[in-house]
Amino acid sequence: MKEDFLHHLWKYRNLTSQIQFSSKGQRIEIIHPGWHNRDAGPDFFNARIRIDGLEWAGNVELHVKSSDWVTHGHSSDRAYDSVILHVVYEDDQPEKLRDVHFPTLALKGCVDVSVMDKYEALKRNESFVPCASAISGILDNKALISSYMERLFVEKLEFKVALITKLLKVNNGDWNETYYQWLARSFGLGKNRLPFELLARSVPLSILEKEGYKLEQLEALFFGQAGFLFDKAEDPYTAQLQGRYRSLRCKYELEPLDAHLWKFSRLRPGNFPTLRIAQFAALVHAKSAGLQQVVEMENINVLYQCFKLKAANYWSTHSKFGRAASHRPIKLGQQSVDSILINAVLPILFAYGRKVDRLDLEERAISLMGAIKTESNTILSSWKELGLSTGSAMESQALIHLKKEYCDHKKCLSCAIGAAILK
Repeated sequence: MKEDFLHHLWKYRNLTSQIQFSSKGQRIEIIHPGWHNRDAGPDFFNARIRIDGLEWAGNVELHVKSSDWVTHGHSSDRAYDSVILHVVYEDDQPEKLRDVHFPTLALKGCVDVSVMDKYEALKRNESFVPCASAISGILDNKALISSYMERLFVEKLEFKVALITKLLKVNNGDWNETYYQWLARSFGLGKNRLPFELLARSVPLSILEKEGYKLEQLEALFFGQAGFLFDKAEDPYTAQLQGRYRSLRCKYELEPLDAHLWKFSRLRPGNFPTLRIAQFAALVHAKSAGLQQVVEMENINVLYQCFKLKAANYWSTHSKFGRAASHRPIKLGQQSVDSILINAVLPILFAYGRKVDRLDLEERAISLMGAIKTESNTILSSWKELGLSTGSAMESQALIHLKKEYCDHKKCLSCAIGAAILK
C-alpha cells in the first residue's frame, strides 16, 4: 500500500462503506473528505466528519501506518493541532496529538479488492498510456472528458506562464526583451529551443534597435553569434556575412555561442537551425510581430500574416553554409507558424494580460488558441487510435500535457480519467 493510493481512496471515498468504526469503536461517518492539500501540513483541509453522532469540521492526516505520525514528526508540529481524524491503512501503534486523543480510522479490510487490482494493472501496463486497455469505458462520459480537457489546457498554459514569469524576472521586468527571447526559443522547435534562447540573449534588443535597419546586418549578427561564420567562406553570401560580423563583434564586444550546440541530426532540412535563424532574422527585420503589435491584433488571420515571411534567397538552395541543396520553400510553413503561436505568442499574450490586469487579453489568447487547428504529431495520433481526437490547439495541448506530465510518470491517481477507471 502506497500513501498516494490511500489519498485516492479517501479523496474519492472509494471504500466499501461511508460509515466505518475507529480503532476504539467510535462510529465514523464521512460527510465530506476535505480538500486535498499538496503542500506542507495535513493532507486534507476542512473535512466534515460525524463521530458518534457529533459533526466535526477540521483537517485529516493520512498515513500507511499509524506509527508514521511520530516517524514524520507530527507530534511536535503545531500545524497538526487541527487534525480531527487520523486515517491509516494499518493501525499498528495508536497515538495521540498533544495529549488530546483523536480517532484513528484504519481502512484495511474496507477497500474493494477490485480497486486495488485495477490500480496494480495500471502501474504494470507498459502501453502508450497506462489506461490504454481501459479508457474506452470512460470515453462515453463526454462531460468528464470535456471538463478535464479544459482543466489540462489551463494547467499547461499556467505552466508556460510560470516559465515566462521567471524569464521576465531575469530580464528585470522588461516585457519586450522577454517576448523577443521567448519568441526566439519557439523557432528552435524541439531540439534547438535552448540554443535559440541563448542566441537571443547574446544579441539583446538594444543592439537590434541600432542595427536592425538592414536585413544583412541582422543575419550577420544572428549567424555570427550562433557560431556559424567561422569556417572558410565557400561563396560570396557567406563571405559578406563574415565581414559584417567581424565588424559587429568588435563594435559590441560580442562572444559567440559554440556551433556544436545546434542540432541537425534527424531533422528535415526545412527545420535546420540555419534556415530557422534566417527566418527569425527576417521576422525581426519586418518589425511586424513585436509584443505591442500582437497586443493590438484580434484576428487569427492577421497574426498569421505577420509570420508569412521569407528567409534570404540563399537558403532556397542551401541547407548549410556552402552546402548546396535542392530548391525548397523558404517561408515558414503553416504547421511551424501554428507551433510558434501556440508555444510562444499566445502564452506571452496571456501572461502579459494577467500582469497588466487586462482580462480581455487573457480571454483573447484563449480564444485565438481555440481558432488554431489541432497539432499533428505521434502523441496525438496515438491518442486518436484510443478514441480521443482533437479539433483545436486547445485540445491538442491538453492531450500532449496529459501524456507528458501524467501518463509518462504514471500519475494515474492524479488524473481524472484514472480516477474514473478506479472508481
